[in-house]
Amino acid sequence: MDDTMPLPSLVQSNDLKPTLSQVEAHKEIGDKMVNFIVGVRGDGTPVFNAKGDSADKFMDPIIEGMVMEGSYHIRVPCYNISTINPDWPTRCERGNKWVSEAQKMMGGDLGGVTFNTFDNFHRVYSVLPHHLPQFEDDKVCKSKDCQLNGWTVSENYYEKLDVLDTGSNGQSALETKAKMLSRQQLQIHAGNASASFHELDDNKHMCADINKKALEWALGKASPAAIDDYNKYGKKLVFGEDYGSCDIGPTFIWTYLSFKDNKDKTETTVVAPYMSTPADYWEP
Repeated sequence: MDDTMPLPSLVQSNDLKPTLSQVEAHKEIGDKMVNFIVGVRGDGTPVFNAKGDSADKFMDPIIEGMVMEGSYHIRVPCYNISTINPDWPTRCERGNKWVSEAQKMMGGDLGGVTFNTFDNFHRVYSVLPHHLPQFEDDKVCKSKDCQLNGWTVSENYYEKLDVLDTGSNGQSALETKAKMLSRQQLQIHAGNASASFHELDDNKHMCADINKKALEWALGKASPAAIDDYNKYGKKLVFGEDYGSCDIGPTFIWTYLSFKDNKDKTETTVVAPYMSTPADYWEP
């Protein structure tokens, strides 16, 4: 819709850019309302937001993204007392599916060894009990024909005013705080006994690399029209050097993603905090 009729300045400056004139939008909404009423009255078979129509094409990748993050708006997080959450898809959300993908990226090339992992939602600041990522057992692979199993821990963070549902904030998580097994740990369990923490994990790009993949995933799901709008109107996300390594857990937990716009508001630089520890770190 356009602004041929006066709109609040906040809406004009922050809302999505229109793709229809106000007259066209009013007609489309009116047609949907009539179609809905026809169905309620039993005067005909409604075709209301049918599979494959414009609304479905617009919403489908958004919903897929919310499912991938394990959105708290779809199901509440399980937050079980045990680190391994129950798999109760009709009652609560076990974990973040993207974190499982990120953990596999974290492992790098395992030389043919496969690694199966699943995520578990917990409050990452929890101490009693203290939830940590782990391998299922102490197995160290002796050949490529080997499978490792493990799990991660994460928590989605949403905008503070998200509960008001004003439309001013995104529906998705603002960030996901994740506890994952290090690349060194994965390489050691995959059979690389000489895996070096400093070479594999002591860097400032691992989070940025994973976040870039998340953006690629999202752009790959978007419609051509949405990509066109993003390229024309959107602030492009770029990823800066990771911040850290944080010295202690609380510093990592309460240091959040940084979002900084450039001067002309065409780009937003995202910087992620991280804490990396070697395989022989004192904490189990």
